[in-house]
Amino acid sequence: MLEVFSAGRSFDAVYTKRSGPARELSLAAAASDLFASFYRSRIDCMESSVSLRCSEVTTIPVRLTNMAPHATWRSDSQIPVFCSYHLYNRDGSVLSFDNVRTPLPAPVAPGGSIVIPLVVSMPDTADTYRVQVDLVHEGITWFADRGGESGTLDAVVG
Repeated sequence: MLEVFSAGRSFDAVYTKRSGPARELSLAAAASDLFASFYRSRIDCMESSVSLRCSEVTTIPVRLTNMAPHATWRSDSQIPVFCSYHLYNRDGSVLSFDNVRTPLPAPVAPGGSIVIPLVVSMPDTADTYRVQVDLVHEGITWFADRGGESGTLDAVVG
């Protein structure tokens, strides 16, 4: 027997029904139990480093692969999935954690991949920075915090 759970278009999925009595789940329990596989992902940066100008806003191509067995990622839902990044200084300290969101141009089905132009905004100080690309389930979590694989590249800003 199968049971379908839906928490909006970004969380449509089918799961095997467990035997035993029904159980009520808090939002936290649902996120860690029912939807844990939703965050299985891989991000491949198409370049290992880029050279940019101070304060430049540009796009960097990244490939997103949905490794979740039963869930489609979408940006056009009430709990959207976006691609974003964290920016680190040369010494590994966080410069900016919560940055520009880039929507997925189309839904990404289980097993599917898509290359997107990730929008990045560079700082106004010349240096070499580390860009960690990640997916964010808006208002819920960053995928890397739930086991998803992020991608990284160096940004040489001058």
